[in-house]
Amino acid sequence: RPRDGINGSDVTRHMKYIEGVPLKLPKPLTLSLNGEIECWMGDFEEINKEKDIAGEDPYKNPRNYTAGCMGRDDPEENKNARLRICFYSITGFDSWSDYYKTEIERAKWANSKDGLNLQDSEGRGYFVQVRKHEFKHLEIMENYAKKLPYYTDGVILKINDLEQQIELGHTGDDLINPPRGALAWKFIEETAEAEVSRIEWNASRTGRVVPTALFDKPFVLADTSNNRATCNNYGWMESQGLGPGAKVRCKKGGKIIPNIMEVLVPVKNVGEPDVCPACHEKIEIFTSSSGNKDLICNNKNCPAKHVKGWVFYIQQIGGKGLGAAAMEKIMLGGKVKTIADLYSLDVFDLTKVGFSDRQATLALATIWQVPPGKESDNDKLKDKIEKVKKNKQKIDAPKFFKALGIPGAGETVGKNLVSHYKNFDSIRSANAQELESIVGVGPTTARSVADWFKENDNVVQKLLEHIELELPKSGKLNGQNFVL
Repeated sequence: RPRDGINGSDVTRHMKYIEGVPLKLPKPLTLSLNGEIECWMGDFEEINKEKDIAGEDPYKNPRNYTAGCMGRDDPEENKNARLRICFYSITGFDSWSDYYKTEIERAKWANSKDGLNLQDSEGRGYFVQVRKHEFKHLEIMENYAKKLPYYTDGVILKINDLEQQIELGHTGDDLINPPRGALAWKFIEETAEAEVSRIEWNASRTGRVVPTALFDKPFVLADTSNNRATCNNYGWMESQGLGPGAKVRCKKGGKIIPNIMEVLVPVKNVGEPDVCPACHEKIEIFTSSSGNKDLICNNKNCPAKHVKGWVFYIQQIGGKGLGAAAMEKIMLGGKVKTIADLYSLDVFDLTKVGFSDRQATLALATIWQVPPGKESDNDKLKDKIEKVKKNKQKIDAPKFFKALGIPGAGETVGKNLVSHYKNFDSIRSANAQELESIVGVGPTTARSVADWFKENDNVVQKLLEHIELELPKSGKLNGQNFVL
């Protein structure tokens, strides 16, 4: 699902490996089926048992696991992923009124053999089971939801007549806005009481030093044991008396992320740090216009601030599997100060900061662009990585330029600069005035590029010790497009 309603990930290639997706419809119809991909709790437990046997860290929750499966490069990896789907609407179907006129009729038609036949071998429909209910039934459904084999946080109330739904339209002009013919009714969130053992402070990519409450005696929410919870901001902690020893009430937002709702028994000492946990420079208290207080690290060279850039670099050169959480672990190890230092890591460095041997090997494979494929033998994968280290990685020059993350300058600017200079060294040494004279490079971008290379040229030089840039080949047909 796209965050902005427009730009999403194409997961079509994964669909044939999900239980509930028909590979062929019983009728030659053109339409779109919209649904939710899910992993049921029992299946999720089995998956984590297999991870435990393999000596790997378990997945955190079914939602993150499912989203991760949809992001895999090879769809065949999802053959045994134990994913299911439940469809809830049909769109793009011009002749729908010939088959159904209400929500209930549509659901029956979609699941029936005379319709789309969206059902399993036992006749259970994969299109959501729509029922006609009264409001008094909501409490019954909320109590029953706890017995379901999957997580849910509410129900959707809809106008049954589909013509009326269309007539009601959306809350705004744009079709991505919520429809007026449907309403989400959320269940009361489950809560638990616990005593804070200590507060963990971590430097973030924005400079904020973020608090997390840790619990020696875990609390249970949504059938999972939790030993940590988010704490809002420092000012809220100070005003509420949230620190080691405080008794709190927690909830699990969306049944995924535990957070502290209220402090039941406060303490006097919040226990805030004096220095940044990442760079050990003195931190300051920042008060926003709304009165919120935050602890801020103003050291521009703090490695925590570069985590986002490191992740961006790896992703742009084609690496997958090293997200912000993994990079933050690496950063806390202290060995990586710049992007170039990623190439100096070994398995020992990563296991020292909490990676398992397998995770460390896969992380290095990502950095060195070694596709692990179905290689389950760690030693063989390590050998492949060592062989790749002996030669420089080949990366397209404009792509490398984009991966550097220069503010306001992406791959298009990189293409223009590489096309003009024909080498990378000239780009690195050019001043703003020279860059501005190139087609497609404005004054603001020119200054940004020149200033960035002036400040970070030593990092680029270190990167080029491991990378060979592929420059565009020159010739009579260079830059020409042909449509055949």
